[in-house]
Amino acid sequence: MSDVVLSDERSDRSTRSGSFWRWFLIMIAMISAVMMAGYITIWANLGREPIAAAQHGWHEHVINSHSYTVKNGQWNTPDQPASQKLDDIHTALLKTGKVFMLAGSGNNINHSHHEVYQAGIYDPETGQTKVLRIPNDMFCAGITTLSDGQLLIAGGTSHYEVLKTEVQYAGGVMTIKNESPDSGTFVLPKGTELRSPGGRLYRTRDSLRVDPATKQVGPRGAVTITASSQDTWVDAEAKGASSVSTDTHITYTVVSGLPPEIQSNNVYGVSSSTGLTLDKQEFAGASFSYLFDPSVEQFTKVDNLKFARWYPTTITLPSGRVLAISGLDQFGRILQGFNEVYDQVTQKWTLLPHTKLFPTYPAMFVTERPNTLLYTGGSAGYGSDKIGRSPGLWNWQTNAFQAIPGLRDSNMTETSDSLLLPPANAQRYMIAGGGGVGNSEKSTSRTDIVDLKDSHPRFTPGPDLLTKLRYMIGTILPDNTVLFSGGTAGYRANGNSYTHMAAIYDPATNIMRRVADSRIGRTYHSSAVLLPDGSVFTAGGDPLYSDAAGKIPGSFEQRIEIYKPPYMFQGERPVIIDGPSELVRGQSAELSVSADQKITGARLLRLGVSTHTTDNAQRSVELKIQHDGTGKLGVTLPKSGRLLMGGWYMLFVSNQDGVPSVARMVHVA
Repeated sequence: MSDVVLSDERSDRSTRSGSFWRWFLIMIAMISAVMMAGYITIWANLGREPIAAAQHGWHEHVINSHSYTVKNGQWNTPDQPASQKLDDIHTALLKTGKVFMLAGSGNNINHSHHEVYQAGIYDPETGQTKVLRIPNDMFCAGITTLSDGQLLIAGGTSHYEVLKTEVQYAGGVMTIKNESPDSGTFVLPKGTELRSPGGRLYRTRDSLRVDPATKQVGPRGAVTITASSQDTWVDAEAKGASSVSTDTHITYTVVSGLPPEIQSNNVYGVSSSTGLTLDKQEFAGASFSYLFDPSVEQFTKVDNLKFARWYPTTITLPSGRVLAISGLDQFGRILQGFNEVYDQVTQKWTLLPHTKLFPTYPAMFVTERPNTLLYTGGSAGYGSDKIGRSPGLWNWQTNAFQAIPGLRDSNMTETSDSLLLPPANAQRYMIAGGGGVGNSEKSTSRTDIVDLKDSHPRFTPGPDLLTKLRYMIGTILPDNTVLFSGGTAGYRANGNSYTHMAAIYDPATNIMRRVADSRIGRTYHSSAVLLPDGSVFTAGGDPLYSDAAGKIPGSFEQRIEIYKPPYMFQGERPVIIDGPSELVRGQSAELSVSADQKITGARLLRLGVSTHTTDNAQRSVELKIQHDGTGKLGVTLPKSGRLLMGGWYMLFVSNQDGVPSVARMVHVA
């Protein structure tokens, strides 16, 4: 019995002991849970940075690993001091291998008011930028490279826009008429006063040259005098609606500013059909033109444009002349098809004898057809949503226009990208992405391609972009592919709609594939150009807002980012050791190249000039080669001056794996 009792006591003690330990363990677990929760809270509040740092470190490890870069490439951001940063609007590769960055006032009205106009010269070798003060506001000009390597910069900004909510003084265009044929030409100074019949006073915003009236004597001695007419902008002296004038049939008396020898009754003002209002005042174009010489890094003033232009396209023609197309005039009105040509020899502008209307910054390209440009339908900025937007072939000498059908999403070509696909010998052109006209939030992922070797060319679908985009830029690479980078889904990155995704398109396979993501988002006022080492320089970006809610004004993106494509990580690159610096169309030249690699291709890439989503300068021209496996390579240039225009190019050779060399700068005579 005692044993039984003993057995029961042991069992009870065991039960009590087990219960104790279970409760002990439960208490330990509860205390641990509480402590862990505290640690988690503390870690969450105080340790986010270590977590983020760890995640960032792992991400950096992955994207910088050889297995990743060899397939996707790599983006890098050079460190630059604040003193070297600027609002890069236009980017051009120079014959020196440096990068020209043109800001002007940089879409900064305070810079405009204080005449702070800038450009920069970025040196890829040192990573440093030399900032230059420039003589005029070349913001949103036309820029192109001449055959001698100088840049021609035409037009720019004379006045910034004023939004309707900010207009305090009525203003508008007024025509100054002079009925005296004997007055000679004279100048009305800035601030010349004109008074309406009701006593309201207006002042001219700029000085104005006034020509004499014309006088004609008929066969019977009858004299006909035709008053001269010059337009100027006037602002009311008094604030508010009291100075608004919608009557266009009254004349305004000049009450100050006339030279003493000019009779006041011969000179008067007449307001335009839009009247003098408190409506929004658009950006106004300028008529100045400058050459920039990369050798000495200096500007030289040349002949003024016949028309002031803001947002014009300038394009160097096979003859070496430059065509200036479209733009807003000095009063913010879109030019009604008045296009003009610059001659390098005379350094003069001449109006074309006919008119052809296009929206601002139209995407224009030289083709192999005589005197014929391709207009893809792409543009940036201003113009009718219907008139002048149909893509086609324009003979700028005869004014004949052949429409090209088949373009999809034809109502979303604003801020699209257009380019001559590599190789240029194939004459295939692409339009990619884009959005609705104006401040539309719509965008498209469409790419369409037109083959101009077809006797009846039409657009056919290409591969879609990775997402719907506008403002992205296509840069031709020396392996005959195209890098698409930057862009946003919405208007000027509204809603923080940046994409950091980049893609490489191969025209030979018609495949678009995603590569390394950029670190910096790019939108309106961004640009990209190919560098001689085969990397891509990107800059700029001008969002309306810096937050997704659209409440905080955006700031201009001043950081530079450089993309190294996969071929820069795929082993030893071929080398051009030596060769002529001057090449001639239709003739052959001999290069000295690395003997340990088989050279399978050679091409000339024209120096890029990028602004407002389009670079009509870049093109990749394939050369015929003769290579026997030694260190000598023969290259033969095409004969066509419309395919291979005179000027400066980067000469690349590539090996059997498609890996290109570093470029040699050459000039095509």
